[in-house]
Amino acid sequence: MEFIAEFNNFCEYSTISMKAIIKSFRESFAESLSRNEYVIKYKEKYPAFFTFLKKRLSFSQPYGFYFSAGVIASSWLFIIFLGLIQDVVSKEAFVQADLRIMNLVTGLRVLWVAKFFLWVTYLGDMPVVLGITLMAGLVLVSLNERRMARFLVLGVSGGAVIATVFKLLLRRARPDIGFSMIHESSYSFPSGHAVISMVLFGMLGYFVFRKCRKWWQKILVTVLAMLIIVMVGFSRIYLGVHWASDVVAGWVIGLSWLILLLAFFEQAPLVGSNSKGSNPQFQGL
Repeated sequence: MEFIAEFNNFCEYSTISMKAIIKSFRESFAESLSRNEYVIKYKEKYPAFFTFLKKRLSFSQPYGFYFSAGVIASSWLFIIFLGLIQDVVSKEAFVQADLRIMNLVTGLRVLWVAKFFLWVTYLGDMPVVLGITLMAGLVLVSLNERRMARFLVLGVSGGAVIATVFKLLLRRARPDIGFSMIHESSYSFPSGHAVISMVLFGMLGYFVFRKCRKWWQKILVTVLAMLIIVMVGFSRIYLGVHWASDVVAGWVIGLSWLILLLAFFEQAPLVGSNSKGSNPQFQGL
């Protein structure tokens, strides 16, 4: 227990120090920009643009720096996803490696591991996803965290729509039946299990993370959420129902959607949305 307490104190001290360093760097950078003659010149010429830019980079105003960073990160991931689509359509090297990866995984299959991943993959099946979403939503509502519940439902339903739309647009065939251990009838790209698990467990992990007070709790929640997401995605490859590129693409577009949702979620309290529904008991996790 002493080690955990010391580790938690170290993480808290490191976080405070890092914030101080970032704040100092930001203030120095902002001051140097404000004195730059070219910046002053263009600021006078395009005042509306610089006002907009200042708000987007603000740490105190609604839809400021963190929101802008979230939107940029989400857009960047979406561009990567579009690149993966291009790879699938043009059969680039990454997609050509799918068959080699599938052959390797098939050759290394072990019965007890396959049975384990059969259970793991259920975490991404829609009936189970709906059940987890419903139960988590009810718990959040009972804790007076209605915003969290609404964003959770929006995230899961949006992820399902995204996966379905791209499956129907691309109509990529699944691996040959000789590879698969379970039957799947829908199209392959992207992996719906990868998309949904990224959004569902990523969002639940984030909600619990931001309510934890101790760093060892935050790290435990983060590792657990990431482990579930990775295992659900890998189970689809191990069971032979998805190519590796399907799963990677599912993770990428799922993370893009997740980051965009959380960027809006974190801004809502700043603009006067329902920010009073925070249960102190939940905060004490």
